[in-house]
Amino acid sequence: MIVTKPVSRRTLLAGAAATGAALAADALLPAASRAARPADAVALTLWTNHDPVTDVPLFKKVLASFQAAHPGIQVNLTNQTSAYYDSTLISTHAVSGTLPDVFYNRTFATADRANRGWTLNLNPLMQANHVTNSDFWPSEVAQETWKGQQHSLPYDWSDFGIFYNKSIFDKKGIKYPPADGNWTWDDLFTLAKEFVEVSGGRQTQWGLGIDPVAWGWPTVGYVLAWGGKWVSSDLRTFQVNTPEAVKLFQALQDGIYVSKISPRGASMPAGFDPWLSGKLAMTINGSWATLQERSLIGSRFGWDVAPLPKGPTGKRPISPAGGAWSIAANSKHPNEAFAFIDFITSTRSCEILISEPVRSVPGRKSAVPLWVHTAKSGKLPPAHVNAFPDQLADAFPVASVPYYNELATITGNYVSAILNSKKSVKDTLALWQRDGQAAIAKYQF
Repeated sequence: MIVTKPVSRRTLLAGAAATGAALAADALLPAASRAARPADAVALTLWTNHDPVTDVPLFKKVLASFQAAHPGIQVNLTNQTSAYYDSTLISTHAVSGTLPDVFYNRTFATADRANRGWTLNLNPLMQANHVTNSDFWPSEVAQETWKGQQHSLPYDWSDFGIFYNKSIFDKKGIKYPPADGNWTWDDLFTLAKEFVEVSGGRQTQWGLGIDPVAWGWPTVGYVLAWGGKWVSSDLRTFQVNTPEAVKLFQALQDGIYVSKISPRGASMPAGFDPWLSGKLAMTINGSWATLQERSLIGSRFGWDVAPLPKGPTGKRPISPAGGAWSIAANSKHPNEAFAFIDFITSTRSCEILISEPVRSVPGRKSAVPLWVHTAKSGKLPPAHVNAFPDQLADAFPVASVPYYNELATITGNYVSAILNSKKSVKDTLALWQRDGQAAIAKYQF
């Protein structure tokens, strides 16, 4: 297991759960805003699932602006910090018909929740209010759509890049990865070999950490970039066992066990992080980790980011995931709820919530320039942070599937088996496809 662990969004949310109970927006809004509401204002309930310290004040700011512009709509926010928000809380309330009018949703959960009838089809409301998807990432819209019906509007959109230690490159006199992204995975693997060092019979330096958030949702992008297949167009057949996928995972396995460019967790001392310790030249991490890496690395070494290399198809392995805003099917106020999600996904709201604090890439493209500008302010690393949004234009439009959670677990288990052992890649892919197909067969849609 590679021990260079990217900062995962789920880990951040779980950590936030320990900081306190849910916060109600009625108490968060300025007194003047609360007092200005008419007695017959429509009351909406809203769930977020974010850090109560850093994010809730930003939602407070957006809510105050919304309610100033819409005095007839009162929005009551509960910031759900439960680590079980996605796995249990939403489903429990959906089954009982008590979901809030608007809730923070995961794009990869769209199909499951839409298929169960928990979320509202937004197409009629979008048409009635002249709302289009022209300013949203096409790949995110694809993941928010189920059977031709859009079930949410975008919040943010996350992808991966190559984080590299400039100090190690400078020490060896090696040229940095290309900022324009004009390179291949063969180029990356060859470059990574330059940094492998052994002393006293023990490896002391590695070239590349290849564990992007335990290989859950990013996996499909790698498979497709290598020319492989994922699921059939009708979403009923799992197709991962192809010669192209064998080449992909064999290359990754060889990078660990043959070229030794990547560290294995079993060979690392407990708590040792090769990346933060300055013993790893490059690692794969997410767009959301920009500020966290800045804080964790500090002045230990210089660093930057580069686009992911192109796969054999000429495409980068970009299959993003993100957050979105959905309206519950049980909402009694769909028109007012839509007015709110239209507002919270506006350019200015996205700038307040995402661009200015440099969260993950905004789901609205017009908010990206401020995100890049803010991330580059103060001339702090990474200098080429624009690599993250630049890649999104060519992301694979991967559809959300009703069986996402089960297939993601199966995927993580089998990729882990490949990367943590010398098991036959071909045999493992056959088992992976078998189990994935069995999971799909359980679902009706």
